[in-house]
Amino acid sequence: MIPRPVGGVVCDIDHTLTSESSLSTVIRALGLGAAKYARLYRDYRSGRLDPEYARALLVRELSDGGSAVRERLVAALARVRLREDAFVLAGALRARDIPLCLITGSFQIYADLTVTRLGACCGYGNITLGSADDPDGLDFHLDAARHKVRQLRRFTTDHGLTTADVLVIGNGHNDLGLFRATGRGVLLVPDRGRRYAAQAWTEVTSLADVLPLLDPNGRSGPGS
Repeated sequence: MIPRPVGGVVCDIDHTLTSESSLSTVIRALGLGAAKYARLYRDYRSGRLDPEYARALLVRELSDGGSAVRERLVAALARVRLREDAFVLAGALRARDIPLCLITGSFQIYADLTVTRLGACCGYGNITLGSADDPDGLDFHLDAARHKVRQLRRFTTDHGLTTADVLVIGNGHNDLGLFRATGRGVLLVPDRGRRYAAQAWTEVTSLADVLPLLDPNGRSGPGS
């Protein structure tokens, strides 16, 4: 049994609320070199990424294309497909008056767009775009996992919660810090195996399976 009622839910976006990656969607939409960006992403995931190189690469793409590239980027992010059960979960949380916060290692504009689509209360991203006139204003945090924990604490402070009040739903390594911070990490494993199962409080195969966990008298976590 959950030891206390759920006061808030924090949810990852890519491959948790969606069936595709925002990064791959942007690469396709902008016609970027997939091999180059795949290598960049692998370096980022393994901790070998040179942040200045990555920033320069992204700034160059935005500078060369100007406002047209930015518009295509935003349009692509707005079209990322959300899972049907993402809307079910968001609706159930609104009905229970439980705030839903979205946290992603992707673009802040992507978080904002997804907040609007799902009716969430707030969203935090990792990559902030500069303005069309100042692409050098682009910024991001190399350690996205640690940054997610800082954003979790901002959410709890803004909503008068503690981390123990929060249920976290995620699917990958960037969510493990959130799992540890709350002690209530829900690992979504529809098709990705059980790689992070030992670090989660429990697992679900769909977002609809989260609903019983919102009831303090409902299904318990590990060992149930």
